Amino acid sequence: MCIRDRINNCHTGISASNSSPHIYFNQINFTSEGSTGISLDNSLSPVLKGNSITNYYTGINNYLSSPVMYKNNIQNELYSAGTGLSLIYNSIAKMEADNYENAPEWTAGLNEILLPNAGIGIFVDNYSYPVMKCSFNKVFGEEYIMKGKTNFPNMTIDAINNNWLRNPASGNDFDLDCGIDYETYSENIPDFNNSPNLFSIGFNIQDTLFKSDESSCPTENSGGENYLFYTANKFEREGNYSAAKQKYEQIVNEYRSGKYSKTSLKKILVCADKLNLSSADYSNLRNYYQTLRNNNLTDTSFANISEELSIKCLIRKSEFENAINEYENIVTSSSDSAKILNSQLNIIETYLIMSNQGDNLNSNGMTSYTGRIPALKPNSLKDAINKMNSILGRNKEQDNFTALPTEYELSQNYPNPFNPVTKINFNIPKDSYVKLKIYDMLGREIAILVNNEFKQPGRYTVEFNGSTMSSGIYFYRLETKDFIQTRKMVLVK
Repeated sequence: MCIRDRINNCHTGISASNSSPHIYFNQINFTSEGSTGISLDNSLSPVLKGNSITNYYTGINNYLSSPVMYKNNIQNELYSAGTGLSLIYNSIAKMEADNYENAPEWTAGLNEILLPNAGIGIFVDNYSYPVMKCSFNKVFGEEYIMKGKTNFPNMTIDAINNNWLRNPASGNDFDLDCGIDYETYSENIPDFNNSPNLFSIGFNIQDTLFKSDESSCPTENSGGENYLFYTANKFEREGNYSAAKQKYEQIVNEYRSGKYSKTSLKKILVCADKLNLSSADYSNLRNYYQTLRNNNLTDTSFANISEELSIKCLIRKSEFENAINEYENIVTSSSDSAKILNSQLNIIETYLIMSNQGDNLNSNGMTSYTGRIPALKPNSLKDAINKMNSILGRNKEQDNFTALPTEYELSQNYPNPFNPVTKINFNIPKDSYVKLKIYDMLGREIAILVNNEFKQPGRYTVEFNGSTMSSGIYFYRLETKDFIQTRKMVLVK
């Protein structure tokens, strides 16, 4: 938990990995221009409530994370670009009240995401989207209110009764590969009643759940996917994790292509953890996820999440080496760069979990076990954090700062090892003619990515495809009049 902290001038305010944290009422501020206010990766069911995030290039970044968001305030008036809320790789944000039993329960909604000078209010990518119907969120980005690729072209995001500050908003405010219903709301937010419900979130801490006396939308019927998800959440709040788990399983079984099915997949494991299952129970749960994955290979997002959760069951069983091996198989065999990135993060984090077990440690206090990709094994906690930050930072185009670089830099390619596509980032501080070439172990020129091109000061990304090359070690070299640097990369097929 992270509650009521003041965090000033930290490059990343709060970062959480492989957890489901409660992050409540924090003030995260940067007096100039910070990177990320809250960064979540592999967070199955985090709750973000009442946080104030000011002057960060990305307010809240999610990678394979499905946050519940209530009354968060994200503002950035300093950057000439940036993103308020970023949802990447199977991240589904719940920003929607539960509209049942004649009046909404405000488990989520009422967020403010405001970028008045430039940038994107909500950015979505790679099977990600917000759930935000009838929930009075205020979202505005001078460039776009919402932008990105959900990879669900037949989906329509139901975003009625939210406020886009432009009245009316138009289709030009949204740049999506799917539909969106964006009818704006009036300023008349339903009043809360004076009798909030209390429920425990653990550690002797209680949370409040407010209701409104009237609804902003037609009351949902007592049936269907939405009602099942509401019921499952209610059971979970009440501590009835077994009943909640059954409801989430019912959603997965009956509404496989629904808006809550992928979140419910994650929630099943969250409830299982709260039930303190045995190793045998986690074996059964792993089989459940593997069966779902194998039966739904045509649904890439659903299959990837199921596979990820099946590996997490190995970690629950303390079969760390097997988990690392399965993640390494993905790194070396997948052509999906986002999936590779996620597996690399999990390898690093699994090494940390192994080290915390206290068995077979080296002199640095880290596990003595080393998998097939030694470059992903951290030699300390600090090294692990640096590796994860490097991986996350180099994958997100929307996090590339617009401030001009002050020196030449050639970054390590990502992913590395790669198969067959990787990206190479480099910085140019002044007008320069630039060459970027690939060489083999014998120094022979294999490819020319940038051929003596004129580049103005800025940050650049070039993609390299090694599909026609054999596995092995290669070198890439950046050359200008004033700067030469070479780095090594590994192609694994």
